[in-house]
Amino acid sequence: MAVFDQTDKVWRFLISPDDSTRYRVDFEDPLVRDDLSQGQASIAIERFSFTANNILYVVLGHQNRYWDLFPAEGKWGNSPAWGVGRVVDSKSDLLEKDSRLFGLFPLASQCVIQPRILGPRHVVDTAQHRQALAPAYNRYTRIDELDHFHGIGGDWQLLLRPLALVGLLAAHHFKDRNYFNAKIIYVTSASSKTGIGVGLMIKNQSPEMKVIGITSPEKTNYVSALDVYDQVIDYDNLAELQDAPSILFDLTGNHSLVQKIHSKLSAALKHSASAGRSHWSAGGETEVVGNVAPERFFTPVIMQHYLAIWGGELFERRFGATIQTLQNALSGQVEIKHVRGSEGLTSLYMQLLDGSASAKEGHIIIT
Repeated sequence: MAVFDQTDKVWRFLISPDDSTRYRVDFEDPLVRDDLSQGQASIAIERFSFTANNILYVVLGHQNRYWDLFPAEGKWGNSPAWGVGRVVDSKSDLLEKDSRLFGLFPLASQCVIQPRILGPRHVVDTAQHRQALAPAYNRYTRIDELDHFHGIGGDWQLLLRPLALVGLLAAHHFKDRNYFNAKIIYVTSASSKTGIGVGLMIKNQSPEMKVIGITSPEKTNYVSALDVYDQVIDYDNLAELQDAPSILFDLTGNHSLVQKIHSKLSAALKHSASAGRSHWSAGGETEVVGNVAPERFFTPVIMQHYLAIWGGELFERRFGATIQTLQNALSGQVEIKHVRGSEGLTSLYMQLLDGSASAKEGHIIIT
């Protein structure tokens, strides 16, 4: 059993890339200025959100190269999380001490980056091991002068920014393709904050589309009360799927479930998008039904597409509006919970793995 009382130490939460149920916590002396190479900055990670989305980073760590973001020694991996950090020491002329950044940090209380300026509000980590990853994963936002990153608003930003992005992009991605001539979009894992964001933004963007959430039987009342979906169906009642031109937006990664939905909709299914792994332990492959095979919905690639079309300023404006819309929808339904240190993270990690974490809570790890 891990010993968590390690005063004046920094910690790293390490996970086995080959078995997500195996983990350990390492404690080390804090890095000091002499430990840094020229051009590097040491970051004290202050807090980060931790949701089912983080389990996706673990499960798809090899496929999407998430383990490459923050390499660990031996057969262990340091998975990423969206958080806020403060510069505590710097040998870079580009980042001054006490600057605060938002971006992807390791599950840890300290890390090192090698910054390069990317416009007035952003820096990018140029460390060699990160260069093969999607650009969105290497970018950090300066937040010292951004009021919405402070207080309870800051907690909502940490919680919702990674999740709201999927909703923003899905709504525009499907509208730009005329929803593949579908009239209905089904969203699995409908209780998840990502699923809620997708449903909400598609309804806002295209009110004529019918959005149906699919969730577990014990969560149907909660999901229905959100007033996001036109209808809610549970996984045990897929006979209620309608015989009309449809899109499936799957966040479960449960191939057996997806196969059942494909089979039920048959020729009515016009497009199938695979965007998550909330049912992370489900295995197998989804067979093609008719002419439709699941297509991967990879957020960083789609984000780069719309950044190129809209430009950074319009993208950020639309993204900010999406976050606020999602926060307004969830603020009376979801309670922000602060979880302390590596011990609290360990407990929450196991709850998210076994599915026992409450959908009505949004968790922020205070390191």
